[in-house]
Amino acid sequence: MINLEFKARWHDRATMMAVLHSLSATFVGVLQQRDTYFNVAAGRLKLREITHTMPADAPPTAECQLIFYHRPDLPAVKRSDYFLAPVADAGRMKRVLQEALGIRVVVAKRRELHLLPLPGGSIRIHLDQVEGLGEFVEVEAVAGDESQVAVAEAEALRLLQAFGVRAADLISGSYADLLTETPCH
Repeated sequence: MINLEFKARWHDRATMMAVLHSLSATFVGVLQQRDTYFNVAAGRLKLREITHTMPADAPPTAECQLIFYHRPDLPAVKRSDYFLAPVADAGRMKRVLQEALGIRVVVAKRRELHLLPLPGGSIRIHLDQVEGLGEFVEVEAVAGDESQVAVAEAEALRLLQAFGVRAADLISGSYADLLTETPCH
């Protein structure tokens, strides 16, 4: 799967919410995520444990995914090629990966998820509160296939401008990199 994405620090919630409203973004809910990153020679491998809290009175739901991705460390809109698999037993999977690879770092965050339609895909807008790091916006324009990459990139660039992201606020790597101050390769 392919995303065109950027991540940046944000400082003004009111402006961020006004932009989301002007775009008619759909609020999906709040996610509590715990990403356990493992030591790998190339790319990034994480086990994501998610608790979904929907805006209605629905009870929270939980899921777990194993995610491997390659993405350049650039403070810009960048392509991310990723693979994910649902995991039925997070505890056992974490133990196996910990024994085989070792844990690099654990990232805990509260994520507000907003969606926008995109021809051939979708745009996920995350307003993240990351323990130990602060507040960030992450935009992932999902390209359905290679033919949609240019459209997804254009939409991600449009949102970068709409949110008024300053170059100094763009993040090159992942939250794991920021917590360890060591980029993955």
